[in-house]
Amino acid sequence: MKKLLAASAAIGLALSLSCAPLHAASLSVWAVDEPDDYTAKMAQEFAKLHPDVHVQIRKVGFAALNDETMRAVMSGNMPDVVPIDNPNTAMFASKNALLDLGPYLAKSKVIDAKQIFPGPLKNASWNGKIYAIPRGTNTLALYYNKDMFKAAGLDPEHPPQTWDELYTDAQKLTDAKKGVYGLAFSAINTEEGVFQFLPFVQAAGADWDRMSDPGAVRAVAFWQKLLDSKVASPDTLTHSQSE
Repeated sequence: MKKLLAASAAIGLALSLSCAPLHAASLSVWAVDEPDDYTAKMAQEFAKLHPDVHVQIRKVGFAALNDETMRAVMSGNMPDVVPIDNPNTAMFASKNALLDLGPYLAKSKVIDAKQIFPGPLKNASWNGKIYAIPRGTNTLALYYNKDMFKAAGLDPEHPPQTWDELYTDAQKLTDAKKGVYGLAFSAINTEEGVFQFLPFVQAAGADWDRMSDPGAVRAVAFWQKLLDSKVASPDTLTHSQSE
């Protein structure tokens, strides 16, 4: 059974430089939607090092990635390199669809697994073996517009420090007649919404495995308050993280 070479979160062709067998005349690579088309750029760099290997890139929408990959696994028509969203690495590895990268990483002069942060590396592993190379890890931050703060009579040098202050400031920034909302985040019913919600759970003293904890309940109630009072757009329920 042919096995996929996976890059966690998104494709990194540097992985192919040290790990992929280069005797083939072509290398099939899937890529998800990306802002700078970095897969194509890395493929060009790869081509300079390996002019005898033709890189074929296929764009796959992020929302369809799991289904497309699973169909490819079941049909036996898999690409050589595929992007895997890190929560799904274990699922594909457990189905014997991904290549164990351990032996290749041990010989690699390009990738040093010890230089990868433990969290992302663990997400790219299953049963003690590494099946993907983390390209990057999402982080969250709260951005605010200083000009809008000034216009609303708020002090731009003192952003909100608590949930109560965040709510109060968001109210002052909201102008429903102009379609302006004081706060934006993603509460879509996917892992993206979960990723946005978990920091609120942790800030309230709960954790991912204790969603019935009073802190988690407070986090849910706060999000509900933001939506009910319309300081967050109704589109919050359908916004993806990129939006």
